[in-house]
Amino acid sequence: MKKINLNNKFVFWMIFLMVVLILSFIRNYSYYNSKKISDSIEIKLLTKNLSLGLKKCLDNHTDNILCIEEIKKDLNYIKPDGIVKVIKDNELLINYNKTKPRHQNRELVIIPEYLRTLKEYDYNFYVAKHSTPNIPMSVFRSITFSITDIIKHIEESNIDETFDWYISNQIYMRSQGSLIFMLLVYFALIYVRKLQPNLKKEKNIFLSNNPQSLVKILTNFTEDKPMKFTTHDWDFGELSKSDYKNFDGYMAEVKTQWLAIKDDLKTLSPNLYKEVYNFLWETDSTEALGWSSMDGLKNWCNAGNKPFDFKDFKEIVNVFKRKIEIRKDTMLEDIFIQERKKLGRKYKVELIKLKGVTFYTDTEKLINVIKTIFSQMHEVERHEYTNIIVEVLGDSTKEFIELKIMQLGAQAGSDAYVMLEEVQNGDFAGIKENLNNLCDWSIESSYEDKNYRVNYLTSNTSQNIEELNYKPNGFTHILRFYNK
Repeated sequence: MKKINLNNKFVFWMIFLMVVLILSFIRNYSYYNSKKISDSIEIKLLTKNLSLGLKKCLDNHTDNILCIEEIKKDLNYIKPDGIVKVIKDNELLINYNKTKPRHQNRELVIIPEYLRTLKEYDYNFYVAKHSTPNIPMSVFRSITFSITDIIKHIEESNIDETFDWYISNQIYMRSQGSLIFMLLVYFALIYVRKLQPNLKKEKNIFLSNNPQSLVKILTNFTEDKPMKFTTHDWDFGELSKSDYKNFDGYMAEVKTQWLAIKDDLKTLSPNLYKEVYNFLWETDSTEALGWSSMDGLKNWCNAGNKPFDFKDFKEIVNVFKRKIEIRKDTMLEDIFIQERKKLGRKYKVELIKLKGVTFYTDTEKLINVIKTIFSQMHEVERHEYTNIIVEVLGDSTKEFIELKIMQLGAQAGSDAYVMLEEVQNGDFAGIKENLNNLCDWSIESSYEDKNYRVNYLTSNTSQNIEELNYKPNGFTHILRFYNK
């Protein structure tokens, strides 16, 4: 049980249901198997008694009809549950049947061959009893308290008659065992849940997160250095009149700057390393388009022209910039508008202060994270909460901006310690992997009477779990992107 999070409501109730089902199946199977044996013994004894009584009567009387009537009287007196037929010369002399209507579909147990004939007088017996029901169906009735039978009975009669039927026929006894199992399993799981060790707050189960260092590297594309001019208009005039002299001289200076940052970039973000490398140094135009793969760009620049006037190079640069940065236009808002469309009209997604927001990041990975977060919002546990707020706090003039994604009314189904472990696998593991070194990532939620924040990715000394003195309005993801 150590690996199973019983604090997770879904896990708790799934285990509860499975254990109750298994126990109810074992109980019903054992009960009806023993009942089948006892019913078989019962009809054998009944047949022997009837055969003995009929033989004694026939031995002392010549009137066969009198003997048959005596057997009928005996049956009506003892009223055994089952079917009794007595046949002579293909004529059915006794046709007795006492079977409850709800037992009609049960499996029959029948007397063995050696008891079926009273040889001295050529009488044949057929004795049987409806004994065992379909076991899976009996389990379903047990754990649902015969709800389907109750509904059917109400449709055929009324509530008062159904209540009388339920009590007089002791239908509730079907569920006696399952009810006991439910109580035992519930309290057992509660007890085991309390024994499960909580994660200590001081324990940091995550790898280091350093988005500030990544931002510092990417700002090389905005600082007044050679690399800046790979994505910005040249304000230093023609190459031949600059300190770079020519295209090769310019790219050599860019390479010097690149060599100073490439190892750190590769460590912090292998994906962004690949994007920057392809943009600056990839020579195969079938792999990527950029400064080293555009045929004719070098001659164009050496002739005194600006690179952004060369064919569609400016668009290539813009595509690259949108890979490493959320741009100041409506780029961030457009991403969420696309996800809003996927959710459908049932959901109301309010976007607050997303226009004009800019920050460095791996936009491919950020989009993947947003898709994951939105896909979780219409899962079974949360689809009823249809109001969503996406809000940006702060701007590029501050140390950081925070992107909050909140599903109003929704809450975690577990406490903070269990939610802390969620990042070890599943969707949360994917979110963490995508956001590592891009931003800080936390969630805020409530469970029972506790309000908390779980910091999955943090670049400061924050504890993994923080208690909140306020109740979040819904399940909230908080992504903190640094500007410097």
